[in-house]
Amino acid sequence: MKNVDEEGSVLMTELRDQITSYSKLNSKETQATAKPILYAALHALLRHISMHDIPETTRLGVDEEISSKHATVLKWGLLRGLQYTDLARSYLGLPRTLEKTRIFLSLISVGKTNEILQKELG
Repeated sequence: MKNVDEEGSVLMTELRDQITSYSKLNSKETQATAKPILYAALHALLRHISMHDIPETTRLGVDEEISSKHATVLKWGLLRGLQYTDLARSYLGLPRTLEKTRIFLSLISVGKTNEILQKELG
């Protein structure tokens, strides 16, 4: 059985691989198909961080990578992650990612907000 550090490393590698694959896609259709897989990899990593006491240096490294290198690609995955209570602790442990997500949230247009609410709330 893998220890917590190994599992986190595997999840981070999976996220990086999904980001690389997504970034190579050219059409909106293929990107739309790949987004759920990309977001699932992000949410798996965030869930892992929420469930385990990850050393601060490791968390800050993950935080730096997500918030600086990959924030734009992960924007909607980070925003959608806010709807899951089991991910809340990870946002608190990743302060730069939390701040980037807050900024993304504040920049959503009223039209897009209405579209999301209509879709999610029926």
